[in-house]
Amino acid sequence: MLTPSRHFSKCMQHIKSSPTAAVNNTAKALKETGVDVINFSIGVPGFLPPKHVYEAAEKALMADNGQYLNSRGTDAL
Repeated sequence: MLTPSRHFSKCMQHIKSSPTAAVNNTAKALKETGVDVINFSIGVPGFLPPKHVYEAAEKALMADNGQYLNSRGTDAL
């Protein structure tokens, strides 16, 4: 019988690397070689969206009726 710590260790062997982390590592490696990269994989970008993006988000929030959407999104999208 496996002890809890051995069971946990055996389970950890099956965990795969995160695709998001892989993209982040690739972006960092490219940046280190001098490639101009905007890394959207992890965290936030180093700049704010333009004012019209905030205005559109506020407008969309104010127009929201609180209903759940179809899992496939809206017909418009």
